Amino acid sequence: MKIRVHLFAGFRTYAPNHPGAFLMELPPFSSVQTLLQFIGIPLDEERVILINGRHGKDDVILTDGDAVAIFPPMTGG
Repeated sequence: MKIRVHLFAGFRTYAPNHPGAFLMELPPFSSVQTLLQFIGIPLDEERVILINGRHGKDDVILTDGDAVAIFPPMTGG
């Protein structure tokens, strides 16, 4: 299945050629955690994940055509 991945800020360094957005081929029934492992993002790295524009977690099973955005947590004051 094909997943569109969008990486932001420091996570762009994990993207092929650092473009920030790319297509990723994953086995059927892969989770967000599987995606993170394929990309090389450490599982203990703090991050916010959106799947098709909605908050997602590592155990969510992805489906063909999903768009996954990964970015660092927002901070501010």
